[in-house]
Amino acid sequence: MSYPHLLVPYEETPVASAIDLPVPDVPSLGVVLVDLRSCRVVQANEALLALLGISREELARAPLELATPIAQESRPVLATALAEVAASGRFTPFELTVSRRDGTGRRVWLTGTRHPARHDLALVYVVDITQSCQLVDALRDSEERARRLAEASFEGLFVHDGGVILDVNDVIPPMFATTREQMLGRNAMEFADESSRALLRDNIARQYELPYEAVGRRADGTTFPMEVLGKPIPFEGRIVRVTAVRDLTERKRTEAALREAESALLHAQKLESLGVLAGGIAHDFNNLLAIVLAFTGVAQRHIDPESPAYGALREVEHASRRAADLTRQMLVYSGRSARMIAPLSLDEVVRGIAQLASSSFSKKVALELSLAGELPQLAADRSQIEQLVLNLLTNASEAIGDEPGTIAVRTRAVELAAGAVDAATTQATLPAGRYLELEVRDTGCGMDESTRARMFDPFFSTKAHGRGLGLSAMLGILRSHGAGLAITTAPGAGTTFRVYFPVADRIEGPARPPSVAPAPRREGAVVLIADDEPALRRATRGVLVSAGYRVLEAADGAEAVDVFQRHADVVALVLLDLHMPKLDGREAFTAIRAIEPHVRVLLTSGFDVREVLEGMRGKTVSFLPKPSTSSELLAAVDAALAAPAP
Repeated sequence: MSYPHLLVPYEETPVASAIDLPVPDVPSLGVVLVDLRSCRVVQANEALLALLGISREELARAPLELATPIAQESRPVLATALAEVAASGRFTPFELTVSRRDGTGRRVWLTGTRHPARHDLALVYVVDITQSCQLVDALRDSEERARRLAEASFEGLFVHDGGVILDVNDVIPPMFATTREQMLGRNAMEFADESSRALLRDNIARQYELPYEAVGRRADGTTFPMEVLGKPIPFEGRIVRVTAVRDLTERKRTEAALREAESALLHAQKLESLGVLAGGIAHDFNNLLAIVLAFTGVAQRHIDPESPAYGALREVEHASRRAADLTRQMLVYSGRSARMIAPLSLDEVVRGIAQLASSSFSKKVALELSLAGELPQLAADRSQIEQLVLNLLTNASEAIGDEPGTIAVRTRAVELAAGAVDAATTQATLPAGRYLELEVRDTGCGMDESTRARMFDPFFSTKAHGRGLGLSAMLGILRSHGAGLAITTAPGAGTTFRVYFPVADRIEGPARPPSVAPAPRREGAVVLIADDEPALRRATRGVLVSAGYRVLEAADGAEAVDVFQRHADVVALVLLDLHMPKLDGREAFTAIRAIEPHVRVLLTSGFDVREVLEGMRGKTVSFLPKPSTSSELLAAVDAALAAPAP
């Protein structure tokens, strides 16, 4: 593209006479005198020469057109401006880039006027604005980076002045279920719940700069917890407040789930600790009861049945048996009670216990049974499942009391996904699989949170006459059977217990203790008694000796092995307690059978017979639960000696 007016021939005389015209020499302000006919530079001050990087001698040697140092794309603007000056004397200011002699560019701002004495000349003023442009560009870049960072923030950002929203980042609108346009210009308090507005106003007024929690309100009216952090900042020439907002909904949900899990863990640990304590007490108490029963039996053998003392001993035996029932409940609670696992029909057990329990219900209570029929059988201990069902029905009846009400019992088979039932009271979660569900629902008073939290505590009851282990023992039954429990309750809304029993793929035959039917007595046979309780050894010795047996004694498992090794040729039976120091019953059993593989062994324990015999698979062994009467002890010893040798 060409510019004809820039190619007008240079007329030497008029221009030469113009050279003497003065040009202001203002520092930092370039001033140039331009011939409007040729657009050539007639004169320039030092500031302009420095800006272009040329010397005055160079300017004198070679005429310079004003367009030469100007970027190609800006030359048409310059031509228009000079034409405007020539025609009207006006000069429209504009910005452009000039090139220095060394090749670098400078941003300049041009303005000017027609020379007052020579209308064929123009005074053009050139201001170097390079540094200012750089500062503006840097500020613009900084603002853009700040904007990008604000938009990329995980937190919502408000900028507000006196509560009026000036700007928000992209996180804020979806957080409050609205748009940026709908928020700008509105009062920020509109997006806070009424319950938090006083707190927010107070913190803004006192310029509070630490995080705190408040409640936000979305455009649809729903609320959510939020964390707020604000501070004053300069903004567009004034001090405003920027506020960061973080939605705490997920954090609160996670914290609540964590608290619930911690509570469940503490509850499970408490139950486990109580179970261990109950099991330990029951074991030691069983030993004491075994001593009482054994010495009672010995005394009865030496007293005339018509004697008043004999009757007193019968009362002692009766009381001891009642105490033994209590220890069995404690062992059930601990999950280590003696169990007899066998195939079991849940419907049959429920029907039988419901018929038995309903006789004690108030006449105002209606019992409704909805039994599925043809359910898979359970591998369970009948007596314990019966106790569990009875406890549930009794608890439901007591919850209704003397008021009219209903107890509904239902059974069915269900498929559960992993974790579908929270069984924290029995085990962490139930694995996926097939279960039999037993549901007992009552229309009674229901339970509040404090009652529900303690409902499985031993000896806890809301009834004045309540006592015993009741629901506490039910936990041990559930644990020992791998079952789960779900509870739904509320004050005035009744309670629903749902018990989930796992359906076994294969049900083995029951693990039973040896028959105690009368067997011929081998008087004079040598029995080795191994027990760490001295009084129990003495009592057991008394019973056996009075029946014609000869007795050896050992105070622990290691001593039992030593005594047996020295008398293996005469010992006919080893009566071995499972829980002893140094070597326990299983370890002593293994060592004794290594010495004499065919010796008969009678194990004794207050814990689960299945647990005892589980570690004895493939070994011929008899079992006697504690505590036992003298007659039960003799029957078990007689039967073990009469059994075939291993």
